[in-house]
Amino acid sequence: MFLILANVKYFYINVANFTIQTINRYGVSKHGDGFLWQLFGLYQQGVKQGYLLNYVVNQQQISPFTYKNIVAIGLRLGEYDYVRGFLEDYRAALPKADRRTYYHYNLARYHYTVKAYTDAMPILNKLEGNQVFLLLDAKLMLLKIYYELKEYDVLEAHLRAFGQFLHRKRNVLSYHQANYKNIIGITKSLMELEPHNAAELAILR
Repeated sequence: MFLILANVKYFYINVANFTIQTINRYGVSKHGDGFLWQLFGLYQQGVKQGYLLNYVVNQQQISPFTYKNIVAIGLRLGEYDYVRGFLEDYRAALPKADRRTYYHYNLARYHYTVKAYTDAMPILNKLEGNQVFLLLDAKLMLLKIYYELKEYDVLEAHLRAFGQFLHRKRNVLSYHQANYKNIIGITKSLMELEPHNAAELAILR
């Protein structure tokens, strides 16, 4: 019985990993949202049946990456009610060392996606931890929120702090640093554009 469960768990993990790698390599557009729906269903069933959970000291535990992937895919597919419930239902199953960071990051991502910006901002501003790329994504969400809300003074200060963060983490980020610097540069250019200047916007795009 244990061997059967182990094989089923191995199957779920490998199919999920293969599907994610395929999406990362070719993009969602190659397969359409149908591919994502299949992956989402696989994740839902795997978690519900316990195949994607680990058992540590007689407690169910979910990988932070599985938790994050389910939230990301659910939000992409517009399954907002499911995601909101999932965030709370499996919060305590996150490893204690990662629980606070991954719960708050994904909660903020939920609020950001449904455009509840006033709920997302305080969470994003207080996000802490050693997960550099989560912190970068949080800063990117804040950048987009400030731009959408036309909070340009706050955005300008945020861009300076963002740049300083990139400089501090330059040894960790490798080529990613250039990508984020480009985002900062393009955002500054957008802020400097004259309103309704379609020609300049087209050039920038």
